[in-house]
Amino acid sequence: MKRREWLGKIKTVGTAAAGVLLVSEGLRSKSLFAQAPSKETPGSVVSPKKKKKLSKISASSPAFVELLESLEECVDACGRCYAFCISSLTPENTMLLGCLKTLSELIPVCDATLKLARLESAQTIDLIKACGKLCGKCAEECKKHKEHHAVCADCLDSCTRAQKACKAVEG
Repeated sequence: MKRREWLGKIKTVGTAAAGVLLVSEGLRSKSLFAQAPSKETPGSVVSPKKKKKLSKISASSPAFVELLESLEECVDACGRCYAFCISSLTPENTMLLGCLKTLSELIPVCDATLKLARLESAQTIDLIKACGKLCGKCAEECKKHKEHHAVCADCLDSCTRAQKACKAVEG
């Protein structure tokens, strides 16, 4: 494969590399999420439909706690896998390109799901469904590489755990 062709293939994922790594590093510090989950303010109007969705993901439920822990682990493991994939790409070796593309989709969705879940947002349930699907897609991609790369095996484990947690909260 010629250099220009190779550069063309990684162009779409290359621009997201710095942002994904920054998100991963920010989550490790945990300072982004030091605030307690938000509560309804007096006088605020929440529709009955939204209240029902909020009750599905009660912050005190074991499923919710598992969701937060698994998503945090998933973003961290996926960030490491992403960095590994970027460093492994060469014009001759594009084996991890599919993994890189999947991670480029998953990490922002997983991070957004984690943030909304911590806020106990009514939109969290919808995002949890998308996150669960992407975690499954990422796990399938990492299965191809788990025997060759320990970072892919870790990513596979964390994505599988997060997918199960998403399904448990979905109900």
